[in-house]
Amino acid sequence: MANLNTNFNPEAVESGGDFSPIPAGEYLAQIVSSEVVTPKSGQGLMLKLRLDIMDGPFERRVIFDQINYQHANPTAQLIGQQRLKAICEAVGHAGPLGDSEDLHYKPMRIRVVIKRDEAYGDKNEVKGFRPAYDSPPQSKPAGGYAQQPQAAAQAQPRQQQAPPSAAPAPGQTRPWGNRTAGAR
Repeated sequence: MANLNTNFNPEAVESGGDFSPIPAGEYLAQIVSSEVVTPKSGQGLMLKLRLDIMDGPFERRVIFDQINYQHANPTAQLIGQQRLKAICEAVGHAGPLGDSEDLHYKPMRIRVVIKRDEAYGDKNEVKGFRPAYDSPPQSKPAGGYAQQPQAAAQAQPRQQQAPPSAAPAPGQTRPWGNRTAGAR
């Protein structure tokens, strides 16, 4: 028997959190802890992340992610390194990453989906990362997320557009009218 040295009243304590998956969507989140482990295969290194949702109706909910950034399978390693790069870009980390703590407590937007799992129950999975407060660049796919590695390999390179010029193309007018530069 263990004496608690207190009069603990379980009815005075709020129930534990909800562990069901949050709805698929975009969330403001931050990495609050990370750990490098050896995967079950024993090959390579995996970065395990805990991300906390920072706002909205699911504030303080937790999402877990894991990234195989070193692996004997070159494809698995490439995918993991691309995901880690997307996180670095989303939180504004430039240069080599020596410690995963450099990514902690920096807001970013994550795209979350629900992964169906009949054996263990549905769970959330992180599918994309982007900066927290910047609007997505035009070259990003819909939703503004860094492309997943599979999609990136299939994406066609975009042609660069010429910067807008003050002179209209022949036969076109300027959107602000046909005034010349010196006219007022």
